[in-house]
Amino acid sequence: TVMSEALEDLDAGIRVNGTVINNLRYADDTVLVATSESELQVLIDRGNDISERAGLSINTNKTKFMIVSRKPDLNPNILVSGKPLERVRQYKYLGAWVNEAWESYQKIKTRIEFARTSFNKMRKVLCCRQLNIKLRVRLLLCYIWPVVTYGCETWTLKDASIKRLQAFEMWCYRRMWRISWTPRIRNETVLRRVHMP
Repeated sequence: TVMSEALEDLDAGIRVNGTVINNLRYADDTVLVATSESELQVLIDRGNDISERAGLSINTNKTKFMIVSRKPDLNPNILVSGKPLERVRQYKYLGAWVNEAWESYQKIKTRIEFARTSFNKMRKVLCCRQLNIKLRVRLLLCYIWPVVTYGCETWTLKDASIKRLQAFEMWCYRRMWRISWTPRIRNETVLRRVHMP
């Protein structure tokens, strides 16, 4: 592709296990990755030059840049053919939101809300005592967990997010077994019931 040709020989980018990564591509979407303003400008200039030679152009209205740094106060000026690019604090890429702080708490909270809605739509099946619990757990894993974990490849998991995910898991199991919170039945007991033969 045009972008792979433009960027393959450049040393700009981040190093992962000794390999330089300066772009992520999916279909016609490309994310450029650099460690500095000057590196990013080199990547953009090179990509733009090769694109123009192929009769293509970078759409500056759709092209944005974001800084993931402990110093978010930086104010770089990134240009494409002399036009400044807009800086954003968050960006949706392939259906998943990425933000400057690389914080995932809000994303996870939203995914859990969607999954809770999906669970409630399937409540009659998931909570039906006439169905074997193993089947109901498989249905939960098949239909509800993908809703929760959509985009999880981009998550940065911190303790608060892990606890929130675990709490949602217990919320599901307690409803499936019809165990209320008032009798003080421990989560370990609920998990044993769910996973018993």
